[in-house]
Amino acid sequence: MNVITVIGAGRAGRQLVEKIKKIDPAVPITIIDKNTVWVDNESLFKMSTPAVRLELSDWAEKNNVTFINAFLDRISARRKKLYFKDRDVMDFEKVILATGIKSKKLDIKGMHREMVCYLTDIEMSDFKNTMRVAVEITVIAETLVGLFFAVALKEKGKDVTVVMSDSSFLGAEHDELISLLNGHGITVYDNAKISEIIGERYARAVKIEPLKVFSTDIIFVDSGFCANNEFFDDPIMLKDKFFTQYPAVLAVGNTVNDELMDNSKITYDGVDINGQADVLSAYLVTGEKLLLDRIGQNVDNRTLYINGIKEKLDNIKNSGIELPKVDSLQDNN
Repeated sequence: MNVITVIGAGRAGRQLVEKIKKIDPAVPITIIDKNTVWVDNESLFKMSTPAVRLELSDWAEKNNVTFINAFLDRISARRKKLYFKDRDVMDFEKVILATGIKSKKLDIKGMHREMVCYLTDIEMSDFKNTMRVAVEITVIAETLVGLFFAVALKEKGKDVTVVMSDSSFLGAEHDELISLLNGHGITVYDNAKISEIIGERYARAVKIEPLKVFSTDIIFVDSGFCANNEFFDDPIMLKDKFFTQYPAVLAVGNTVNDELMDNSKITYDGVDINGQADVLSAYLVTGEKLLLDRIGQNVDNRTLYINGIKEKLDNIKNSGIELPKVDSLQDNN
């Protein structure tokens, strides 16, 4: 059987590998990830203590898998080659993209400054160190993930400001949630546009329109998510769920999630990864026809996140955290 190379050791990649090994332990698999430790970003966003973490080398040894810690630069699907920033070129026979999601990039003056961090780029060690010293925190929120993260930061006693350029993702709960956030000491600028992040080396203030400037120690950016699959010399086109125009290139997990652009529906990790792994592993090992009806629907975590936001706000109210006076709601409608 062909060697299977999996790019990405997140939930989707690991579950696929484990399912393949369960069917046939002899299947040769190499899994590649830029990190040596996997951290559950969802638990990180929820400020769970401790955040779930996994040593990838230990996991690979347990599952009889070759683990390569390397930073993938690009993929040549036609030549079946992987190019890295920190190691030699590697050939592949069949490659599975399990690279998940990435934050959409924002075009804002000053985004290059240090202490500006997209949610999908958070590093655990840096995050812990920053949280020890940061007091004033700004969260740019374009989905419920960012809003949940902001409330979790407030629950930890931080001075949190939320900026939303388009809060339509709140839907029917918009007015209730904005009122609750303001009432619990979180400053909210609704339908506000950030025009500049101010500072020299580090971000020190945020300028928004209509004109207002406020200080900050760090800015977390929830700009919405998109599939992380831009590694190819020629763009890939997904078809029939897992396949691309290249027979040797497949994908799994949020990499194949066609609803990521709809921020009103998708929060984070919103696909039936387990179902995907079941179906794709059987196909890869036995050639079994893809039984797509075994895959669950994309999970809409909207209600879970909204209820979670309200629960954390109740925790803040009941914890006795001193609530500062909040600026009046900025709404440009």
